[in-house]
Amino acid sequence: MTHCVIIARQLQVVAWAGRGGCSGAASGSLALGGVFPFPAQSFMMTPACFCPLVEDAPLSAQDFFNSARAIRTGLWLARHLSPAAGYRFADAVAGMLGRRVRSPLVRTTAYNQRMVLGAQTPDAVIAQATRNVFRRAGRAYFDLYRALAVGKQAVLDAVTFLPQAEAALDVLTAHPQGSIIISPHISNFDLAGLAFATRDHPTLLLAYPTPTSGYDVQNQIRRDWGFEVLPIAVGALRQAMRHLKQGGMLITGIDRPDPLGSGERLPFFGRAARLPTGHVRLALQTGALLALAHCYADPAQPHHYIIDIAPPFHLEPGEDRRQSISDHAAKILAASETIIRAHHEEWLMFYTIWDEQPG
Repeated sequence: MTHCVIIARQLQVVAWAGRGGCSGAASGSLALGGVFPFPAQSFMMTPACFCPLVEDAPLSAQDFFNSARAIRTGLWLARHLSPAAGYRFADAVAGMLGRRVRSPLVRTTAYNQRMVLGAQTPDAVIAQATRNVFRRAGRAYFDLYRALAVGKQAVLDAVTFLPQAEAALDVLTAHPQGSIIISPHISNFDLAGLAFATRDHPTLLLAYPTPTSGYDVQNQIRRDWGFEVLPIAVGALRQAMRHLKQGGMLITGIDRPDPLGSGERLPFFGRAARLPTGHVRLALQTGALLALAHCYADPAQPHHYIIDIAPPFHLEPGEDRRQSISDHAAKILAASETIIRAHHEEWLMFYTIWDEQPG
């Protein structure tokens, strides 16, 4: 494929998405808080900006969703496209990705959907669910980047905490031994995290250690919004314990494979998966409260999300410490399965979770 075809395809996508919807790019150099500086007029003439969209280019979940280029491009677009045009652009990108059925990204996402929906689910249903995951992801990322570009009030306007979530937060923030909010990767979980950060309570985010440039950008954004970001590594749990003992709040995901290869093999949708147990260890060692939270798209209002938090709970240690950790972690995963099944097309999990590799 020649560079001319690549550029043409990219320009078609941008032109189609922005038809009548661009809010007007300013001239000169753009810098979203120093995140994405380059001449505005050169944006659509830069092939590298949209290399993930090229069907023949190698693409992985990590390459596409977690590259600094994708994040910075998303931030730029979110500031310069109207909400409707932004969704059209996101849908176009999602359509391109979804058609690459042989790519690791699509195969992994489809495999995860099959695990949730069941082995007997027709292939056509799995394929449609997978395409919908990409569509949901694209829209969620656009809404996140738009809120980041506009500011704090945009984040607050984009989310609603259910009454039981507000009640849970009151309990969590008042607990002297700290609190741990755990969540599957449902819908706009990063936007929900920013909403937590606006509550002005000391919040620590356990982040995945990775060398990708995109995570550096993500973590800097989180720090700018008041999060203390702690990459999961040797010694991280000790620092997290100190934070909790000071009454702080910790937020972490529970459904992504442990990046250090530690964790434990736990039942998840009927099969064993090596998933993290650090949240259970911390709760048992510090007396922190745990609460299972999730975010989902508001079915009645585009660009808006609902945050729900289940009632906080204590963990009781068992006689066998190791077995107690496994048992508690398994129960929490079982509860998260209910959430994921209810919002499976918003489960933005693009990593292989189980030992089996998608065919």
